[in-house]
Amino acid sequence: MSVQALPTIEGAHAGGRFAGWPAQRLWMIAALAAMAVGGYARSVYQAGSPLWLDETYTGFFAMNADLGGVLRDVLSDVNAPLYHVVSFAFAKVFGLSDAALRAPSLIFGFLAPLLCLVPAPGLDRAVRFAWSALVALWLPALQYSLEARCYTMLLCLCVAQTTAFLWLIDRPTLRRGAMWTALASAAVLTHYFAVILVAVQGAVYLARHRGQALRTWPALLAAVPGLAWVAFHFSRLAMFTDGGVAWHPQVGWIEIARAAVFVFGSPWLVLAGGLILIAMLAAALFVPDATRPAAPAPRGPGLAVAASALALAAFMALAAWRQIFFPRYLFPYMPGLLLGLALAATRFRGRLAALPAALFAVALVEAAELPQRPWMKARAYSIETASSDLMAAGSGHLAFFFDHPTTRKADAEPLARLGGFFFRRAGAPVEVSPLIPKAGQDPNAALLALADRPRSAILWMYDLSVPLTQAIAHPPRIAQTPGWTCRDYGGSGLGLLACRREEPR
Repeated sequence: MSVQALPTIEGAHAGGRFAGWPAQRLWMIAALAAMAVGGYARSVYQAGSPLWLDETYTGFFAMNADLGGVLRDVLSDVNAPLYHVVSFAFAKVFGLSDAALRAPSLIFGFLAPLLCLVPAPGLDRAVRFAWSALVALWLPALQYSLEARCYTMLLCLCVAQTTAFLWLIDRPTLRRGAMWTALASAAVLTHYFAVILVAVQGAVYLARHRGQALRTWPALLAAVPGLAWVAFHFSRLAMFTDGGVAWHPQVGWIEIARAAVFVFGSPWLVLAGGLILIAMLAAALFVPDATRPAAPAPRGPGLAVAASALALAAFMALAAWRQIFFPRYLFPYMPGLLLGLALAATRFRGRLAALPAALFAVALVEAAELPQRPWMKARAYSIETASSDLMAAGSGHLAFFFDHPTTRKADAEPLARLGGFFFRRAGAPVEVSPLIPKAGQDPNAALLALADRPRSAILWMYDLSVPLTQAIAHPPRIAQTPGWTCRDYGGSGLGLLACRREEPR
């Protein structure tokens, strides 16, 4: 389509600066601005902060000598394997420093908005630029771009999966089916809750094309490796869902509000977005010409958006039944929802185009201010600084307790490597004795019994907001024991107690 044939911002006042500009050009400028501001924010937000607990898990997975060790560790855990395989490969080239461990997430964070620009049936350039801008400014993606975790990789895969779904829903072919199946399998192997989106998209595809869809069944062969892995891992996953170790909050109104804030990115965007979306809906109902498309809208993008919305609703319903909810688990559903917002935003003409422009402006300001915000609370949940101080004090034996319900089902050997990760990364010799708790056990006495040799130290990590944490019933009192010196590196309910034995002079 030539520039002259592109839709323009009609109805602007005579002599207006943007009167007659193609919508595509304006959204291209918006996407470039979003990538610049978002790129700055994701590059510096919380840079230099210590690795927190989940990032330390990534580190000790990546420290394995070979891929078999990575997969064995994943099988003893509840996480999907693909991101850990990627971080292991990256660490073999670039090392295990904090920056190197976080680099894959940063790279995927930059890649996600670029993937939105890939052509797909039903998405003109204006829509793809708008989608790219929204993904580039989505605050949770900015925040997770400097975390050594799977979420920006998951975002990339789900953007690509959504694009592949648009090609597949447009015309069923074996090649397109295999591409969607491969990307969907990769998303599930990055985070297991992506399976809900995969299931809904598959159901939509079958409902839309029926017999034609069934004839593409050989494309499912691309999912065989992923299905085999999930089947093999399922028994381990089931161990972490019973009432004795489930730690996620039960979904109620507070969690629904947290989900809304996560979807929009911030409380201010919930308010601004809600008001602007109401205004956009009113304009669509009462000023039809303001949202009139140049041609009948293709069905594929609407089906992709509906699939993401249904998958989100299914996840929240499941979370109301089982304790599985954390806001970050909504990542798989966001590319489709943001695509829906892009489709809505690009339909507006004339003065009413200021409505989506206002929402974009608020998102741009929120992203620009992100680097000035204090660190997320989770960053205090870290053993990195305490480990460095214990190394400097000459500790050679560590009694480690990750005080969390899941520890009751954990294996001792991975826990030992988690507790000693920073020692081994620094080349400091250490022997780690992990505490596997028993019901009703006092960790104070148990840890002191483990730390029964010279040059011993204790690391006790806990979160008082998590039910069944043993520090709730048995608050730390090791500092009261003669011959021990302690410091708590935590705060705001997050505890990281580091104690060392006072050696005789």
